[in-house]
Amino acid sequence: MKDAMIKKDYNTNLTIGSLFRWYRGLPLAASSYGITPTWASEVETAPISITKRHFPNMFHLSDITK
Repeated sequence: MKDAMIKKDYNTNLTIGSLFRWYRGLPLAASSYGITPTWASEVETAPISITKRHFPNMFHLSDITK
């Protein structure tokens, strides 16, 4: 039972994009399961800086209405 609780090494080819991120922890949660966060759309500076710190290769779309 204890072995089932150890974090597994997930190796997937899945990617995720984040549009209007109502849940800011989604990229972090996805990456813990081997899913690569590739892009995000955000206009607020604080979430953008946090995301850039944790995921420096993530592409930021900024305001998609412009």
